[in-house]
Amino acid sequence: MPSTFERERHDGDELTPVVLRLARRFLDRGLDVVLLSRRNSIRGYVKYRDESTASGSQLDRFLRHIRSFLPPEDRDRVTIATTHRYKGLEKPAVVILDGFAASYPLIHPAWVFLRLFGDSLASLEEEERRLFYVAVTRARDALAIITEKKRVSPFLAGLPRDLGVRSLDWNTLPSLVSPEDSRVEVRVSGYRVRDQLKARGFAYEPIGRVWRRTFPERGFSLADLLDQSWAAECEEIVVLDTAGAIIDRARPPKGPPAGGAGELRN
Repeated sequence: MPSTFERERHDGDELTPVVLRLARRFLDRGLDVVLLSRRNSIRGYVKYRDESTASGSQLDRFLRHIRSFLPPEDRDRVTIATTHRYKGLEKPAVVILDGFAASYPLIHPAWVFLRLFGDSLASLEEEERRLFYVAVTRARDALAIITEKKRVSPFLAGLPRDLGVRSLDWNTLPSLVSPEDSRVEVRVSGYRVRDQLKARGFAYEPIGRVWRRTFPERGFSLADLLDQSWAAECEEIVVLDTAGAIIDRARPPKGPPAGGAGELRN
C-alpha cells in the first residue's frame, strides 16, 4: 500500500512509488540502477509529473519522470532499457519492471502462424525463458523484480533457490521525500465526522478504519487542528512523519472547540 503522501502525490499511480523506493534503497547502498522492461512501453497507469515531457519513447519518458523525483546528483545513476538491448551489459542493481505473466513469456496471439517456420509454443516459451534469464543476470550485486500476486510470471518459480529470492517488506523500503515535499500525515478516527473530513480532503482507509490526509510540515500545528469545528467529535487524531512514525497524538476533549473558524492550508 502506498503511503498517504504517495497516494496524494501520484494519484492512483502505483508503479512510480514502487520504483522510487527501490531506486532509493539501491542508491543509498552506493549501487547504480538500471530499470529493465520487456517491452518498449510501460505497463499500467503512470501519473506523469509534467505532461510536456511526452516526447520520445515511453521508456525515455518514464525515466525522465523517475529522475524528476531524485536529487540532481543521483539522476544520472538511474537508467532504463529493454531487456533485449541490455544483453551483454551489467549494472550493480537491476529493477525488472514487469515480472508479469503477460511479459515473461510474451507470446503474440498470432503465434500459430509461426508454425510455418517450425516454431512451437514450447520453443517460443523457452526463448522467452532465456530472455528472462538475461534480465535476471544483468544484476552484478542486487536484483528486484516487480510483480503482482494475481499475474506473477511463471518463470519466477523456476529461479534457483540459491539465489535467495524473497518478497520485500514494503515498509522497509525508504519513501523518497525531498525537503521541499516534507509533510506530515494526519489520521483521524471517528465515524460521526466522516462527512466533514471528506469535505476537507481526507480519504478513508478501511485498514485501520481511519481518515487520512497529509499537510505541509512547515507551519503545521496539532493545536490548530484540534481547534477545528469537527475535532470535538473525533475519537483520536494521530500525526505521523513520512516514515510512518508517530510524532504526536491527541484525544480531543468533548464539547465545543475554542475556535472553529480557521482551516489548515493544503
